[in-house]
Amino acid sequence: MHAYFAGTVLFLLVFIVCDARQWTVRERVRYLLADYDPIGRPVQNATSAIQASMDVVLQQVVDLDEKNQVLLTSLLVQLRWYDEILAQRMQSLRTLIRRDQEPTDHSDSKGEHIFPDVEQIGFVLPSDRIWTPDLYVYNNAADGNKGMLKVEESRLRVSEQGEVTWNLPVTVQSLCNVDVLYFPFDHQICDIRMGSWMYDKAQFELHLASRSTDQNAMLTGIMENVELGIMEVKFLVHDRINMDKMKFSQVTLRIHIKRRALFYGYTVIAPSILLCVLTMFSFWLPSGNAKKIDIGLTVFLFLYFLQVLIAENTPESNSTPLIGTFLTVVMTLNSLSLISATWVLYLHVQSKQDPCPAPPSVLWIIASRILGPITRTIYSPKQERLYSELHSDKDTSNVAETRDSNDRTEHNAKELSNIQVVHWLYIATVADRLLFGVYLIATFSCVFIFLIYAPISYDVKI
Repeated sequence: MHAYFAGTVLFLLVFIVCDARQWTVRERVRYLLADYDPIGRPVQNATSAIQASMDVVLQQVVDLDEKNQVLLTSLLVQLRWYDEILAQRMQSLRTLIRRDQEPTDHSDSKGEHIFPDVEQIGFVLPSDRIWTPDLYVYNNAADGNKGMLKVEESRLRVSEQGEVTWNLPVTVQSLCNVDVLYFPFDHQICDIRMGSWMYDKAQFELHLASRSTDQNAMLTGIMENVELGIMEVKFLVHDRINMDKMKFSQVTLRIHIKRRALFYGYTVIAPSILLCVLTMFSFWLPSGNAKKIDIGLTVFLFLYFLQVLIAENTPESNSTPLIGTFLTVVMTLNSLSLISATWVLYLHVQSKQDPCPAPPSVLWIIASRILGPITRTIYSPKQERLYSELHSDKDTSNVAETRDSNDRTEHNAKELSNIQVVHWLYIATVADRLLFGVYLIATFSCVFIFLIYAPISYDVKI
């Protein structure tokens, strides 16, 4: 009796298990995509617009090509929209699975029985098998179709309710209007404008996800760039009017970029300042030393090399980069120092004429009474006696042998010429010290204005 009962129960269990059909993933996908047209919009009503939620994660600003004004960024774009066709088929598939399976002994919060393997019937599908929006970067800097936001052989997730989630890791080349006026202390505001290429707002409308409105969340996880820093990221949703006067939904990712000037600090700015210091110290060479001109020419050539290097890496525009203006001013000061060194050498040469002419009285008065005290180069008659004693030793024997009046007259003329030589040397020294002071003040003023004040006072808000 017990054996008969046990056999009956086993037969019923085998019958129930065999009768319950198991839907494989392949069968479910085949059912969902049967006669599905990926070209047409998945809506029941042709006048309905697909509402898509868009979330963009800025992963890294890879590069900013100032010469071609192109911004290269790495983005993670997530799109969510409701596919009415898939939602309807999901509901039908759910009904079929419930019909072919027996319920469990458990119930959900509403008291309904839970069917095994029914509550989670989401799928991961190839993106080319269902309809996807044709997102395009309007300010695309790449060739034609490379502006489309798509990934070859990408996958998307379809939930049980028909919500489609599409994640796109893309690298975008976009145009950016680069203002190089304050280069290398510049801030750049670059936009990445995205939207549908063919579907107007009556057919497809973009909205921002909640995460895209959180400033802290947008700046979290960004990979740092060694040259460019991200100061702020903002999203804008607005409409775009095309040439046919049709209105398109558009999302703009606005990025505030600040250049890290440290690299240019030790490659351009620091060498320029050191060259200015080298030019300043050349003034401390003796006023008659022609090596001052050699130093000035060497500095000028190196500054010109830096100027050309910067010009090759910045776009051609109406505004001149701040560092370029600084180098131009430094080159101008260097040229003036060369001119002043040549003039001082001319003054020094005047002292070597025989007989030495007397300096103009106005020049002597200005040098000895006005510029001398300013440059702390005080003229003393002792300089005349020292110079006369130094240059009269070799003529002492001749003077002792010839006592006539002609020789004494020549000796007095020589003494007068020595005094005039001292006057010329003094004027050259005063001019050299004065020009050193002017160059020193001009150099420090340029460094303060171009490298300290201008970068601090410059700020940009998006």
